Amino acid sequence: RQWQTTFDAISDAVSLMDMEGKILRCNKAMANLLGMPFSEIIGCTCYELMHGTSERPAECPIMRMLETNRRESLVLPMGDQWFDVMVDPLRDETGGFIGAVHIITDITGRKRAEDERERLLKELEAKNAEMERFVYTVSHDLRSPLVTVQGYVKMLLEDIERNQSEEVGTDLRYITNATAKMDRLLSDLLELSRIGRIVNQPEDIPFRELVEEALELTAEQIKSGGVEISVAKDFPTVHVDRTRIEEVLVNLIGNSIKYKGEQPQPEIEIGYRIDNGETVFFVKDNGMGIDESEHEKVFELFYQWDKRGEGTGAGLAIVKQIIEVHGGRVWIESEKGKGCTVCFTLPVVT
Repeated sequence: RQWQTTFDAISDAVSLMDMEGKILRCNKAMANLLGMPFSEIIGCTCYELMHGTSERPAECPIMRMLETNRRESLVLPMGDQWFDVMVDPLRDETGGFIGAVHIITDITGRKRAEDERERLLKELEAKNAEMERFVYTVSHDLRSPLVTVQGYVKMLLEDIERNQSEEVGTDLRYITNATAKMDRLLSDLLELSRIGRIVNQPEDIPFRELVEEALELTAEQIKSGGVEISVAKDFPTVHVDRTRIEEVLVNLIGNSIKYKGEQPQPEIEIGYRIDNGETVFFVKDNGMGIDESEHEKVFELFYQWDKRGEGTGAGLAIVKQIIEVHGGRVWIESEKGKGCTVCFTLPVVT
């Protein structure tokens, strides 16, 4: 009784088996793990309990471990749990093998921690790669106006020496434009860096309110562009930073107007749909459209798919950052010449 009490006090599931894998004795933890009374466990083989068959299967890890006559361990998944299974040989007084101690340890917590660590490492690797691309892009795009300024400053000095006033004016205009571009690049870069650090408290807001406020902010652009706007009626409520999501909508509406092309009747539709149980919001236009090969690139910092366009190309990078800070995703559905739909997800209040 003392021995069994001690045996039952062990938190790991433990059983004693003979050389055929038959259970001779087990503790309470083993009975609880199997969900069976002692009377049904004792006398059963390990493969009956594991595989539900009285015939030994061709591949039984515990029997394989028994036959090696040395301590072995393996990790086995069981449903949504993970266990470390160890078989330690038992010897008699002459040193001969007579069976084994079979110990099962629940390592679900450890396995989940390892999986989470692996996920975080992969995420960190992806972030580091993204940071490398970010630094390269920033240094490349900031260098461009600097090179322009340096070149025209040199030309300016030469034109001043030659007293060519007309050329001096041209040089100054190019220098002014280049410095203005650098200022816009730095402003967008600062805006991007703030996302995720300076965040207003999220609140439950009917999405239609956000749409209406964004339309007010872009009313002049809409009017001057002759754009017809259609808005869904029954939007859900979202849990978001109001200012940031308004910024997303203003940016997307502005892009649709900017890239309406030669469309004689430009239209923008703001709505949502349900895809496989997920709420997907969208801003859709009938403008120039974007070639499929550029769908991912347009979200890169300072990337401009249409070089004739104004701005720095940071708009969609900022949109992507804001949506991802909210735990959502953003993507494009478009064909060149057939309009563009920018889709995104947000936390919806149910």
